[in-house]
Amino acid sequence: MQKAILSMIFALGFACAAQAAETHGAHEHGAAKMNISVEQDTVTIELDSPLDNILGFEHAPKTAKQRAAVQAMARRLHRADTLFVFTPAAKCALKTVTLESEKLDDALLQGKREKQKAAPAQGTSDAAPAEGDHDGHGDLEAVFTFACAAPRSLKSIDVLLFKEYKGMQEIEVQLVTPDKQVSAELTPKSTTLRW
Repeated sequence: MQKAILSMIFALGFACAAQAAETHGAHEHGAAKMNISVEQDTVTIELDSPLDNILGFEHAPKTAKQRAAVQAMARRLHRADTLFVFTPAAKCALKTVTLESEKLDDALLQGKREKQKAAPAQGTSDAAPAEGDHDGHGDLEAVFTFACAAPRSLKSIDVLLFKEYKGMQEIEVQLVTPDKQVSAELTPKSTTLRW
């Protein structure tokens, strides 16, 4: 019963986020969306952001430098326990990270360094691609799962994505816990979600 109610509340949160996306535009540079659910001892954070906020470009990497940037981003996001700082008393630990993008190769998103190749797969110049080279908008969808030893002590999350990714200027957040639902907007000057 409680799980069904939580699912309904979370669905409502997604509906509100979808409404906000229509108001702000589904793909807005500088803006990202985050859904957070707290269920028993598990915290799940879903982040949806234009690649431009994190990489500075939104296409498949065309140079060795861009491939390296994607790998560095993936390695950093795989250390999400330093990007999301929970109430210390909750004793939360990172369990899993899943990164997906229709524009980026899954192998690059694993965060492992590639061996140097003689030439990049799609060109040899490290210059930024021309505006006409863009083949549509690209997003990153990330899911971070944390396990908390004392979930009742969880009262806040400090989101340090702004410090790491200067292209990110606002994050619309929907939080659902067994007891409440919270909507908030985080910015570089207001990075902590409290409930």
